[in-house]
Amino acid sequence: ELINCLRQTLQSETELPQRRLHAACLLGAWESSDKEGAAWSDPATATLVAKELVVQNPILTSQYRDVLRSQSELLKGPLADLFFDPGLDGTSRQVIAGLLADYAKEDAATLVRVLLNAEPGVDRTIFPMLDPLRDQVVVHLEDILKKTVNPEWGDADVVSSWPGPPAEVRAGIEAAHGLIRDRIAFCLEIPLSRLLSISESLRASGYRPIRLRPHTGAVTDDPKMAAVWIRDGRRWAISAGVKADDLPKPGIDAERDGLLLEDLSWISGTGAQAGWLTLWCEGLTSEERRRCIYAAKSGQFEDLQKQLAAEEFKFQRTIFAADSVAGGSEYSAVFSNIGPSSQTVLVWGGEELHGRPQCDLTALPTGPLTLADPRESFREQLVEIQALSAEQLERPAIRLKRAVALYWTDQPEQALADLDWLTANLSTPSAEVVQYRALVLAQLQRPDEAGKSLTLLRGVSDDQLTVAYVSILFAAWKRDVASAVSELDAFVGLNPQDEDSLYGAARSAAQAARVFNRLGMSAETVEFENRAVELLQRAVDAGFSKGAELRRSVDFAELHQNARFLTQVQQLVPAGSFSGVWSADPLFETRIVQASTTEAAMQQVQLLLESAWRPLSIAVASQNSTPIYLVLLQRPLVSESQLESLALQQAAAATVLLRLRVPASVWPMLRDSSGPRVRSYLLDQLRSHGLDTATLLARLSSEEDVGSRRSLVQALGEQAAGNLLTAAEKTAAIAELGARFSSDPDPGVHGMCEWSLRQLGADEQIRQIRSEFSKGATVGGRRWYVTKSGGGDEGGGGISMSIIDAETEFLMGSPIAEAGRYGGADSRPDQEQLHRRGIKRTFAIGMQEITVGQFQQFLRNHASNRRYSETDDAPVNTVTWYDAAHYCNWLSRSEGLPEDQWCYEPQQVFASGMKMRPKCLELEGYRLPTEAEWEFACRSGTLTSRFYGSGESLLSQYARYARNSGEGGMVPVGTLRPNGFGLFEMYGNAMEWCQNPPLLVGSSVVELVGDTESMLSRTILDTTTRTARGGAFNSFGSGIRSASRVSFP
Repeated sequence: ELINCLRQTLQSETELPQRRLHAACLLGAWESSDKEGAAWSDPATATLVAKELVVQNPILTSQYRDVLRSQSELLKGPLADLFFDPGLDGTSRQVIAGLLADYAKEDAATLVRVLLNAEPGVDRTIFPMLDPLRDQVVVHLEDILKKTVNPEWGDADVVSSWPGPPAEVRAGIEAAHGLIRDRIAFCLEIPLSRLLSISESLRASGYRPIRLRPHTGAVTDDPKMAAVWIRDGRRWAISAGVKADDLPKPGIDAERDGLLLEDLSWISGTGAQAGWLTLWCEGLTSEERRRCIYAAKSGQFEDLQKQLAAEEFKFQRTIFAADSVAGGSEYSAVFSNIGPSSQTVLVWGGEELHGRPQCDLTALPTGPLTLADPRESFREQLVEIQALSAEQLERPAIRLKRAVALYWTDQPEQALADLDWLTANLSTPSAEVVQYRALVLAQLQRPDEAGKSLTLLRGVSDDQLTVAYVSILFAAWKRDVASAVSELDAFVGLNPQDEDSLYGAARSAAQAARVFNRLGMSAETVEFENRAVELLQRAVDAGFSKGAELRRSVDFAELHQNARFLTQVQQLVPAGSFSGVWSADPLFETRIVQASTTEAAMQQVQLLLESAWRPLSIAVASQNSTPIYLVLLQRPLVSESQLESLALQQAAAATVLLRLRVPASVWPMLRDSSGPRVRSYLLDQLRSHGLDTATLLARLSSEEDVGSRRSLVQALGEQAAGNLLTAAEKTAAIAELGARFSSDPDPGVHGMCEWSLRQLGADEQIRQIRSEFSKGATVGGRRWYVTKSGGGDEGGGGISMSIIDAETEFLMGSPIAEAGRYGGADSRPDQEQLHRRGIKRTFAIGMQEITVGQFQQFLRNHASNRRYSETDDAPVNTVTWYDAAHYCNWLSRSEGLPEDQWCYEPQQVFASGMKMRPKCLELEGYRLPTEAEWEFACRSGTLTSRFYGSGESLLSQYARYARNSGEGGMVPVGTLRPNGFGLFEMYGNAMEWCQNPPLLVGSSVVELVGDTESMLSRTILDTTTRTARGGAFNSFGSGIRSASRVSFP
């Protein structure tokens, strides 16, 4: 009877919690939990008791612990779960730790789980419990280091009433070079008739088709198809042989019997299925609407796209291309009013675009390469401008746009009227106005006036290509062939190996051929066409790869029938090209499998299926009778919070292994990687836990890997920063790091030694070594050096420089899912478009920001704001771009560099109108870094949003910014942890000027973007915008990222 009474008390939610706890204690002692109906056989009892134990008077905890020991196996799980309740205070966690130290003393998994999330007090309770379970604990910890975060699709459960796919259907799909899995199915080659019947057979099992696409060139009554299905049970329907008149018009919703248009493709031939193949499905929500475009030529397609976007149909779901009767391709697509914005590339080589997930792809029809007339876009612009109001037509930007369009459509008289108006009404006509006025006047055979405009252009434009281009055409219109040849040769000679310069020269030669053709000079036309083709080939050989730009360039419009030119285009945009659609969806990532056989494609796809990738679309093209299979796959992105959570857990596990002196599996984690989250958190945790310094020093002395050496040096610095070293350990660390500071050739190790020595209080050693190496050149093969001059009054040598090899390309910008990204996933224009960038040179960059004291060596009376830079070793501030450039020339002179190696023209006023030297990127003098150089240096080989990882929890250790600057300003340079190239305070503190204006890269760019002199403005004006990088002491965290950029005039 008493047991029954106690059970009632325990189960009553109206009883006082302490009475329920006491009832559970008595029941735990009096009845076995194995007995059916026993109170402790219900997991809720252990959960209730665990919650009550942590709120009892801690003095009584030991008594409860003893009473409940018989139920310890049942309690340790709920107690461990409760430990992670974010609402618990430190005292409650300490209570739980004490209970688990008793109840879980033989349970390695539970002890490890709690220890990895323990505060210092809990750590002191739990860590000693590990030693008796050492072998088991090590296994658990090493298993944690092997963990990965897998993408989660979040699928609803498969409906129990859905039968499995019939065996004959499964066999049919596999015979068609496909697979059927629990959630997806696909096949690469299947006759249309068989495809339709298989799709119907899969309906009962919950599968629905999402892409049904014919192979390019499949002109038969039963063409080969590629297909993708997903298993979500939504309603769907297929219609084959649909006539164009029965398709929804672009301005009408694409809806039929409650279903929305999912996909459409054209089936060639004369069979019963010939015509449009349409696929319909149930919408995602009742608010979704869809529209479509079908059989539109490229220009019409783009116009219709704009119309649909204006009507809120911004998300293009599909793209399909088919042969046009008139030649070329016709495009079809489905659009939705729900979803992110999207972008289409109608001619695309199958490469992956970085930063955005792809929605669909289609193979372009095979056949002779045909190029659209790029002048057509100017004709369309004129039609658009004609529809503008009189007020709009008076705007200078519209006038200039119309003048350019008139020039390229051979209407020079009308173009001149707009250019004359702009010249008369603008206080300072732009270089573009002057350029086109010179071209138009030359075409109108008014050489004197054209010559004056050309002279003016040379004064207002710092673009050597533009000036050369106009000069060549000016000579051509005067029939001065010798001068045209001379001007062309002179321009080529300036940068004979530069791909962009050679491409510009090819454009100039092609336009000169156009001029000679207009003048009836056939021999000269052929000569300059040949020169254009030859220069273009030299550009390709030098690395030019912008096939899409070449196809669209109006300069080459009259070479579209030239066989050699078409061959070159074919090189850059091969036959069997594709079209693609990309979206601004930050939740997914995509990748492409490309293969020439079904076997190779299947092998690659099957491997990816094991990593949560799923097919989304398939395109099959033909190139020289060889098939090309492109399979587009997608999967959900793993969230940053998941990656950060795992990184913290793995860093904690690695820390425990080091404390247990089982480091073998930890050492590889110290190496450099593109995603350094775990290493950064591990090094951060070492500031709170004492390690065996002798082990660290021994490993450092034998370590050959550069990244690991740098990490070990930082580990010693973190131990010093946490006051965890004895006096003897400090002495040993200073001796080792001091020697390495002077001897290690890697700039990253050198920089980290400086930081760690500073944590050890060895500032005098730092000054002595810097003074010893203050020679203005590298010593003994080191990848760093110290300048002879510019060191400031505080002594310690000159300016430390890190030598960086940037021969390999890198990804510049940010992926659309990056937290804090300017403008978010759908920024327009995209300031941080992720793209391939190639610097292709080695350069040296300062390891620390220029200080107040260093800058005053150049400009003694410079007035820094002392509220923000309180000491002479803090960064100089209130520095204009002109001041910064002038300082660079001063440093070149101070270092004794020949004047012809200075990057800015000497003997000039550093103000509006100042000039950079030609080939400044090749000179030895000091200058500001280009934006690409700055970001390459900042990233130091990483792909994460910050060079240490992505989260903001560690940012204060690497950046002085709004969160940790408070009412103060900037910290002395070298205070915070450097990056992998040894560069300090790349984030926050003071913004850092860059050399070039901001470059906006289009989201459809797949080619490697160079970092060349053509991107620089040789003449700098007050109106010239310049970029500043890194953020400042008052910037928010979102602005403290490797890709973050701002610009100022």
